[in-house]
Amino acid sequence: MPDRIDRLYTPVPLAVGDRVRVVSLNPRFHGSALKDRRGIVTARFEPAEGLKWATLEVDLGDQYPRRYFLEPHLRRDTKGESP
Repeated sequence: MPDRIDRLYTPVPLAVGDRVRVVSLNPRFHGSALKDRRGIVTARFEPAEGLKWATLEVDLGDQYPRRYFLEPHLRRDTKGESP
């Protein structure tokens, strides 16, 4: 049976420069305040040994210029709002 993150995963890969929205995250690591935040992908790290998904570096426009999320936790932002 697939786990929750497999059901959320979008098969279209996100690329550097894409506007994204945080749709799910582990509050233990990020806190719930980041959910539904919008930003721009600044780097993409392909999965290495032991990792299932790519890790994306996202600029959310706050005091921390880089935040890291697994690809299934992000969706392409369709509203086009600024971060």
